[in-house]
Amino acid sequence: MTTTEDFPSESDVDGLLKKAIEERERGNLKESLALLKTCEKLSKDDKQRRDIQNHIGLTHFHAGEYKTAYVVWTGVEKSSKENDDLYNEAVALRNLSRKEFHSEENLPIARTYAEKALEIARETDQRDIVWFIHGLFDVTNASENISKKDKKEKLLELYKQEKKALFSVWKIASRIEREVWLTGLLKDFLVVHNYISKPILRIGILVTKVLKLKRREEQLKKLIVEI
Repeated sequence: MTTTEDFPSESDVDGLLKKAIEERERGNLKESLALLKTCEKLSKDDKQRRDIQNHIGLTHFHAGEYKTAYVVWTGVEKSSKENDDLYNEAVALRNLSRKEFHSEENLPIARTYAEKALEIARETDQRDIVWFIHGLFDVTNASENISKKDKKEKLLELYKQEKKALFSVWKIASRIEREVWLTGLLKDFLVVHNYISKPILRIGILVTKVLKLKRREEQLKKLIVEI
C-alpha cells in the first residue's frame, strides 16, 4: 500500500501523479485518490491542476461514483475552455463521452463529445491519441442508431487508427500506458472481428490479472455478463 507519507513534502508532482495513476490501474482506488489530492495541492499552476482533476474524476468513475466524476469533468471542461487549455478540455470531453453518462437515445451526443475530443487531441499532436480513439470506439460500439454495416465499417477504421497510433508511441510510452493501451486495443480487436465469447474473455481476464490491471479486468468481467 502506498500513502502520502512515502513522499517528502516537496515531492515532485509528476512522480506523485505517475504513482497515483499506477495505483488506480492496479485497483487501489483509495490510495490513488489520496495521492491525487496531494498532487492537486502541490500543483504548480492551473493547467497542471486541471490535469490532476481529470485524473481525480477518472478515479471516482472507476469507483462507481459517476455523479462525482461527472461534476469534476464538467468543471474541468468549463475551466479549460475559459483558459484555452485545449488538452485538458479534450480529456474532459473524452471522459464525458462515456456511455455510463448517457441514455441510449443520447449516445449521439456522447459520440459528438468523443469526436471533438479526438479532433482537439490530433490538432495539438498529443501522444495519447490511442486513448482518445479507444473512447470513440467504445461509444460508437454502444450506439444503436447506426446501421450494422456503417457501424462495422466505422469500428474497423477506428481499430486500424488505434493500432497505428499505439505502434507510433510504443517506444516512448510508459509500462503502464503500454499495458492499458494494448489490452484496450486487443479488446477492440475482438469486437471488430466478432471474436467476443466467454472463453476468450476469460483468457483476457487471466492476462489482466497477470498484469495486475484491475480496471481492465473489471471491464472484461462486465462484458461476460452482458453477452
